[in-house]
Parts: sequence; structure tokens; C-alpha cells
Amino acid sequence: MSTDWKEGVAKHKVARQTPAVAEVPGPRPRKNRKQWCRGKVGTEHKPVCRTYAETKPTCMLAKDDGSAFRTADWRILVCTTCGKELDHYYPLTFAGSDWPKRPPPTWVDK
Repeated sequence: MSTDWKEGVAKHKVARQTPAVAEVPGPRPRKNRKQWCRGKVGTEHKPVCRTYAETKPTCMLAKDDGSAFRTADWRILVCTTCGKELDHYYPLTFAGSDWPKRPPPTWVDK
């Protein structure tokens, strides 16, 4: 008597009992938007110095109406491609204050 069918059944039984190991992809790594423009490696930011009012025209502080904050001296370093704010410069001056101004960074345009 032939036992070929018994061997075939045994193979199928073993195949059903052992789960197939599927390669599950891990989470995608995050883009480095701090160093690269739009997270694309090799594409550097193109920074431009702008005033606070140019960058945030709808903000209440952008209006230099003689209030306690003098926003005319505030500068923001912005990437022209992606719009990311790379750096800020807020000199510590208030109306009627004699505080010494902080020296501006090298990227600030006069």
C-alpha cells in the first residue's frame, strides 16, 4: 500500500501550523526640515532677512502704532522657497526705555 498521500497530508499540515514570516516595513523616517528645505536632502534653505510686518502682516504686533512694543526693529530670517522661519531678532527696547540694545546678528540687514 502506498503512503504518498499521507506524506502530502503531513506536509500540508506542517505548512498550515507554521506561520509565514512576512517582512513588515517599519515606520518611514522623518524628514529633516531643519537642515534641508522642504525635507529634501541636498536642497539648502535660501534665507532672506525680512521685517516682522512683512512676514506677519495680519498680526496685531506688526502695526507700529506707538504702542509699548517697537516692532519696526524686529527682524526674521525666512527661507524664500519653503517659508520656514530660520531665526528671529527682537531687540529689547520699549517705549521710553533706556535699556541697551542687543547687538544684531550678522544676517540682519539695516
